[in-house]
Amino acid sequence: MRDFYTASSGMLSGNAFYSVPQGAAYLFPVYAVFAVWNLPTWLLERATGMALFNTIPSMIWMKLMLVPFLVLSTVQIFRIIDKSKNREYAQLGAFLFFSSILVIYPIGIIGQYDILGIPLILWGISNWMDNKPKSFLLAFSFALVFKYFALFYFLPLLLLKEKRIFRIVRSCLFILLPSLLFSALFPRPNGGIGNSGLISLLLKGPQISDGKAVIYWFPLVFALVLIAAYFHEPGENGDELKIAADCLFVTMASFCVLVDPYPYWVILAAPAFVLMLATRSCNANKLLVLESALSWVITIKNYILYYWCFGVKTTGGMGVLHRLLGMPSPDPSEKYSVLLRYYNNLEMRSFVFTALFGICLATVFFSCSKCRHIKLWEPLNNGVLYLRTLGNLALAFLPAAYIVFHMLFR
Repeated sequence: MRDFYTASSGMLSGNAFYSVPQGAAYLFPVYAVFAVWNLPTWLLERATGMALFNTIPSMIWMKLMLVPFLVLSTVQIFRIIDKSKNREYAQLGAFLFFSSILVIYPIGIIGQYDILGIPLILWGISNWMDNKPKSFLLAFSFALVFKYFALFYFLPLLLLKEKRIFRIVRSCLFILLPSLLFSALFPRPNGGIGNSGLISLLLKGPQISDGKAVIYWFPLVFALVLIAAYFHEPGENGDELKIAADCLFVTMASFCVLVDPYPYWVILAAPAFVLMLATRSCNANKLLVLESALSWVITIKNYILYYWCFGVKTTGGMGVLHRLLGMPSPDPSEKYSVLLRYYNNLEMRSFVFTALFGICLATVFFSCSKCRHIKLWEPLNNGVLYLRTLGNLALAFLPAAYIVFHMLFR
């Protein structure tokens, strides 16, 4: 049992589209959740003697595991906003989260599992609002077991309320305990804690370099957010959530803009984007338009940089799309995706980053409490909400539409 990572290092999926050894990258509790959810499939295999894990019903069942965590996250968003705003705002916030393109394609298109820790992150935020420090630490200690990116939420929130260095260090050590415990119980052959090796990706993305040294933008911005949070003087609870939303939005927007995170990681930014929108009392339409534009351009960047997540390899591996079309299975060696042609196009990638940077700055400006309230498009216009929702759905399913077109008319 303690050799879990060694035993899984050479494991094959049995799928022709993923023929290389898959291994195990995360801490053991993640795979425990998988095991519990897939137990019915395993029992059916034992009872019938049939191999079911690469069948369409089995793969659909595996991906349905994401739905309860999505529902839990949406409910937590509703409860957080309901504490500081009225119920109408809370309902709007829940819908904005559920319909965010940063939620739709990581779950509905790629089917990745980064949603697992988000209910715990949001539970931690809720406890932070209720001034329950022990529950706040407990929630984030479990959230870190699923994804270390929970620190991007935990550290600003901790520093907004706690100013004593000893207690800050103690709190950080406390939330690391479960991760360290599971790393000790189930050691990895090459060492490390869970998927800590992926932290190096935070240093990738746009940089400034003179050939001798490099300025890493995201660590710099995150450090500035933490400094601002530490020196902020605590105020009323309503204002505190607004300040917290500012810190979290800047952190997670920078994560999406100044780093090149995998497409399924961007779902971690969705709660911060929604809380920023839900805690504003002015410029609602402009902020909704900017949030939509920011999310759309982040998605376009992912379509270019990580074309393989949105190409025939993903749909072919699932084995559903070509069967629905009555087509033969794609060749596993084929490689086509909606924006693959721009992968090596420096001008296009530069344009995308420039747009992201500009939209991000504009969002920060209009979300600032000291920004002059311009009444244009105020109050919230339902037409903007409908446009956002339709745009999210259209852009999220564009890669699948491209693959369908390619398979039918190539």
